[in-house]
Amino acid sequence: MTVDDRPISICEHLSASVATEYHVWFTGHQLDRHWVCDQCRGQFPLLPDRMVEATDGLIEHCRNTAAWDGICGTPEIRHRPSDLKFTRETFATPCLGNEPWVDIQPKPGRDGDWVVILKSGDVVCANPRQGTSNLILNLRELSFEIDDGTGLLLSSRFDYGVIFQTFGEHACVFELSTGAITAHISRGKYLTGVSHYSVAFLEINERSLIVVATDWNRLDIIDPSSGHCLTGRSPTSHNEGEQPPKHYLDYFHGQLFVSPKGNWIVDNGWVWHPIGLVRSWNLHAWLNRNPWESEDGPSLQTLADWFYFMNGPVCWIDDSTIAIWGWGSDDDWLIPAVRLFDLPSGQETRWFPGPKTRSKWELPRKKIAPSMFFDSYLFSIHDDFGTAVWDVFSGEQLLQDSSLNPVQYHPGSKEFLSVASDGILLSTLS
Repeated sequence: MTVDDRPISICEHLSASVATEYHVWFTGHQLDRHWVCDQCRGQFPLLPDRMVEATDGLIEHCRNTAAWDGICGTPEIRHRPSDLKFTRETFATPCLGNEPWVDIQPKPGRDGDWVVILKSGDVVCANPRQGTSNLILNLRELSFEIDDGTGLLLSSRFDYGVIFQTFGEHACVFELSTGAITAHISRGKYLTGVSHYSVAFLEINERSLIVVATDWNRLDIIDPSSGHCLTGRSPTSHNEGEQPPKHYLDYFHGQLFVSPKGNWIVDNGWVWHPIGLVRSWNLHAWLNRNPWESEDGPSLQTLADWFYFMNGPVCWIDDSTIAIWGWGSDDDWLIPAVRLFDLPSGQETRWFPGPKTRSKWELPRKKIAPSMFFDSYLFSIHDDFGTAVWDVFSGEQLLQDSSLNPVQYHPGSKEFLSVASDGILLSTLS
């Protein structure tokens, strides 16, 4: 059982093994809760008279005889007054003209430069504050058409980039200094429209590398200069009717998140039927010791899972702490919340309710802007409720700005970028 998950009491039906399902009943005071059967849940908000104190033995008994099936009530969302506020400035963007852009990423560094990819294939470096823009390159000979579902990632060394179909099959790696395509990658056609394209840069020994899906259930580390695979292994697939090979992985890889120092990777994928499943493993073990680390290696951990929910927001707090959105185990009753996990143990250390994000799961999937960032504070973003600022250690909300809906964050210049009707809006926390 994870931290703060212990109930105060349990209804008599559950304690007597009469009920086979239970609901978590939040009292509204901090994270206090009870466990009740479906019949007792119907009395909410009046707690049944005959409740039994939750001992370790009784909790274990109920977990073995009843399945978690819902939530009633809400936990307390804590607030703390602060002097924090967002200051914002709007800048015209004549550098981009009227051509639509499909993705934008912060350029590594503190200059406040942004890299934008346009539908024409032009890759532009723009600085709204300085009113400048420069054409870096034009991408040609891609294996797919650039559209609103196209994504862009940049290496921290700013030597390579990757353009990909967020919910599609293809990706292309390119050299930023020349525009040359150095690798064409396919993850296959199997259910690509369900999970985010699996791709992330990492830097090891002052060298840029890429982790990328080369099949629905396989990731590899490749050299972006050549496309050479550094994690060769086989077999990882089999034909229908054949016995699955050793190390076979029945898991759809999803969006990838590499820790700030490049030690860990988190994979926001899923399994049938469907269950969102967030996994993690050690990158150095995978690259240097065990090519099967991403399938079943010793450092592999399952962090969180939910029925019928996947691709939820995730962000790193530090090199060994990952924040994962959504408390609960089913899409029908997820509570807006952030759960914090430690690596390498894989243990959930704490959670707090409140952060609302762009987290709705629906088909067909569409690319949406990121909605959780961390930089001293946790920032949660929702299109209807704006941006909230949280103390990730106490779980308290420090600020809510319902008018601010940024689509990206620049960690170098500490600026949030939003698209305004009259240009680009840059916001900073002060």
